[in-house]
Amino acid sequence: MTAADPIRRCILLGDRAPRHALVRLALSPDGHVLPDVRAKAPGRGAWIGVTRVELEAAIAKGKLKGALARAFKTGPVLIPDDLPALIESALEIVDDSARHAGHPGARGGGHFRVTLVSEAFRGRTQLERHRLVYAAVAPLMSGAVHALNIIARTPEEGL
Repeated sequence: MTAADPIRRCILLGDRAPRHALVRLALSPDGHVLPDVRAKAPGRGAWIGVTRVELEAAIAKGKLKGALARAFKTGPVLIPDDLPALIESALEIVDDSARHAGHPGARGGGHFRVTLVSEAFRGRTQLERHRLVYAAVAPLMSGAVHALNIIARTPEEGL
C-alpha cells in the first residue's frame, strides 16, 4: 500500500482492494447516493467493488441500502434507479502534470490519468484496450499530451 493508492474495503463484500479498483459512492446534501469517480466529493464516502449484476442484486434485495446507511451513519439514503448505469458510464480525466514538472524528457504537453468504462473493451486484452484509447487521442499525443496513464475497463469491471 502506498499513500498514492490506499486500500479500501467494499461495503457489500467486505473485500479489500486498492482505491483505483473500487468505485466511491458519495452522499449528496439532499440524501442521494451518487458515484464519485474522482473520489473528491466532500463528506463520507462508501466504496464498492462488485460487478453490475452483483450491484443490481444488492439493490433489489435492499443490501446496498443497508450497507450505505451503516457506512454513512445518517438517516435514509436515496439510491437512484439508474445507479449501475451511472457508474458504468464513468469517465475520469486527471491532470497529473504538476507531479511530473521538470522531469527529464518533458518538453511540453501534460501528464494525464484516464479512467474509462466502455462496452468497447469487452473481450479485449489490456494492450488492445490501450491501443483503442491511444488511437482516439492520437492527434493530442504530439503536443497537448506528453504521457497518458490508462485504466480501461468493461462495465462489469468498472464497478
